[in-house]
Amino acid sequence: MTDFLRDIVATSDGRWRYAAALGLLSDPARHFSGLQLAQAVALDLAKPPATAEEAARQLIDKGDFAAADALISDERLGDLLDEVLRRAREAALRDVDRRHNELLERSKRCEGDPVPRSLLATLCHARRAASDLALADWEDRTENTEREYARQLEQRLSTLAETGSAVWVEAVRTCIMAREFPAACMMLVGPPDDGTPGGPVVIPHGQERWPWPNLGLAGAIAWYQDPDADPPPEFVSRWRPDPQDDPVGSQLVQALSKLHGELSLSTVQAFADTLDEMLGFASTRHTAVKTAHGIRTTLNGLQDPHFTRLGIPASWTLLVGSSGTPPENDDPSHVTVWLQLSPSEVAGSLPEGVVRLQPEVLFRLLAKGSDSGIMSTSERRINLIRALCRQLPLEMLFPDQGGARPTSAHELRDDMAWLLDLLGVRARGAVVDALCYDTAGYRPAISAALGSLLTIDGRRPQQLAMADITEWRRSHEALESFRRHVFKAMMTEPDVAAVSLAALALQDNEPDRRFGEGEVREWLGIFAGGQSEPFAAVLPDLDSPLRRAVLAGTLRHDGDQYGFCGPGLAAMLGDEVEGYVEETLKELHRRHLLVLEQVNMQMRNETLSSTLHTMKTDLHELRTALEQAVGSDCLDAMRLALTIGTERAAKIEQRCADLVHARAEMMLVSEQVDVRDLLEELRRVYESENPASLTVTVQAPAERLVIFASRYLVRLAIENLLTNAMQAQTGPGFAVASIGLTLTKQSISMAGTQVDCAVIDVEDDGPGVAEKVAKSIDAGDVLPERPNGLGRGIGFTRAHIGRFGGRLYLVGRSSAMNGAHFQVQLPLFDEPGEKQGRHPA
Repeated sequence: MTDFLRDIVATSDGRWRYAAALGLLSDPARHFSGLQLAQAVALDLAKPPATAEEAARQLIDKGDFAAADALISDERLGDLLDEVLRRAREAALRDVDRRHNELLERSKRCEGDPVPRSLLATLCHARRAASDLALADWEDRTENTEREYARQLEQRLSTLAETGSAVWVEAVRTCIMAREFPAACMMLVGPPDDGTPGGPVVIPHGQERWPWPNLGLAGAIAWYQDPDADPPPEFVSRWRPDPQDDPVGSQLVQALSKLHGELSLSTVQAFADTLDEMLGFASTRHTAVKTAHGIRTTLNGLQDPHFTRLGIPASWTLLVGSSGTPPENDDPSHVTVWLQLSPSEVAGSLPEGVVRLQPEVLFRLLAKGSDSGIMSTSERRINLIRALCRQLPLEMLFPDQGGARPTSAHELRDDMAWLLDLLGVRARGAVVDALCYDTAGYRPAISAALGSLLTIDGRRPQQLAMADITEWRRSHEALESFRRHVFKAMMTEPDVAAVSLAALALQDNEPDRRFGEGEVREWLGIFAGGQSEPFAAVLPDLDSPLRRAVLAGTLRHDGDQYGFCGPGLAAMLGDEVEGYVEETLKELHRRHLLVLEQVNMQMRNETLSSTLHTMKTDLHELRTALEQAVGSDCLDAMRLALTIGTERAAKIEQRCADLVHARAEMMLVSEQVDVRDLLEELRRVYESENPASLTVTVQAPAERLVIFASRYLVRLAIENLLTNAMQAQTGPGFAVASIGLTLTKQSISMAGTQVDCAVIDVEDDGPGVAEKVAKSIDAGDVLPERPNGLGRGIGFTRAHIGRFGGRLYLVGRSSAMNGAHFQVQLPLFDEPGEKQGRHPA
């Protein structure tokens, strides 16, 4: 019976009337009974389609794509239905891709067996129900694997529970319940020790709400201090500080009362003194100055050891004003706390970097808790920081660059939890641990993730749940934005980016993969094989960028073995790094060519005088030979003399080229360089060459600041800046040039972390840098060579110091000398035991 029905459907001229049977038979991988086929034919007989076109549309709507494709072709139904079929297949495949990505992520997290996308795509191309069936089977198997994986992790947790805190145990268990298994494994490496901060949960939130918002400052102060006032009983019992139990709280009320009665320098100073004391920072007396918007001083008490790795300002500007428009913030890198004493509301948003301190926030710090006890100093400090920080943008609290890197998974978790807490976002479930895993603690990755998750219709959400994390992981747009941000941050330091991208590629979905410097060099060398110079010349020293990549957080290391910072971030970034590698190597190659160009120019100039004597000797012998040949009237002798002369000229040319090449290679070799000695040497040389027209001063610390670099290239870089300063002295009034070289040791943000650097400030008393030229320098453009001005030396300098992980900045106009001010930053040599002698740069 089944074969008979198959023959009818396969050979009948009106086969399109059996749409349900056609769909059933179009899936060769599906097993069905004869009864099922008979039922499909019966359905077709009961409700047959009116036309072949209607039958094709029914098949498309049901997802029987192969049957519809065959019917459209056999019946020649035209391009319109072909287009309908194509769109339906694409929509079904997008849904398959979405479900495949979700299940693949789940499968990876529980170490399950994935289903290849190609198999699902093939099934979906023929029949959507076939791919749905395969996905459902995969999901069932994944759920079983997850249950077993969760059971194993619970067993591991039970063996460690007694040695860990209750907070830590609860966090791990939350990760297991949320199926964030990699995050749970990361935390199960070991419980936090006693010195690890406990997270925001150990600092309770203060009184969340001031119950009398319409009372006003004058009315509130009366309740606190006026004996004739009649405040509610709950105010007296919970909100008014007792001078015996809370003397500093009572002092703050008095200082605020005087401030409200008279806004003056002395009352602002007294208020700031008292507030700092209440926050645990008993400082010296504050100074205050009048401004157009009020009286300005500083707050120093808004510091807490919980925030050592976040971007909380070390000191805050406090501006007290009675009324008026909000103040502008002249320095966006600092925060201005605006205490407005009048009750008027601010229309619109505050300027960037300005936060509003309402008096009621201070009242909340004075309130007693549910146990009738006053807040501790730490609780007051952190609750005030909470109230202020949630008004700040993410980048001010957690910039991409700078800040110490957490040394453990527990410190990372603590930092992430605090960051969300200070932004006013409640993290529910395993959100914190999922973000730790997906970002691996790399600051730009954290900024990119939170920048996307915390921006919903232009407003910051009050809480994040695992559903938000899951949706973010699924979003193609969010993932692309995340990747662009992270890769852009990596590539601010091309040499660090090169080794980081190599590590990302070498990991190749193996979370525990480790490799040495040789493998990184080999991979990058193969990728850069099409360049004219070997990769070893373009980036000869891999040790320094590898170490800086570890400091930045893109690499982790164990001895001389390296790996990418984390499998979660690697999965988020994907495998398509080739374009970024090409861009990075192209920039390194461009810098290398600039280095070679100036080095060869310098070598040619320096070797010219040393070869002139040899050339004159050879030319004298050539002239003698020619004179003898002419005197003998012998054509053969003349020919021989010319041949000898040509050979000697070629030898002279080759000798010069060999000397230039040998000396150029020697100049690229790195060694330990004492920067102070180098600057003193330059001072002596320039002043001796220009005894009447140039004064060079060097200011340097007593300690030796040593870098590992080519002494010749670093010297050449500083010489370029000195030469530019001298060439700028062309107008009247600039006959005598003064150049100042200042050397300091500073902690500079490089490649996402703080690095100790030798910082060289080069200042002069010339006319400064033209605005157009300054913009080109800031943009990193290579400037065209111009006489008596800033020319290609800037590009050469940037390339020379960039070869050793350094940076060049145009600071602007010198405040001390009124001319141009450039700054060179070079990482200090911090491992003297490993590099002795000279190595290739």
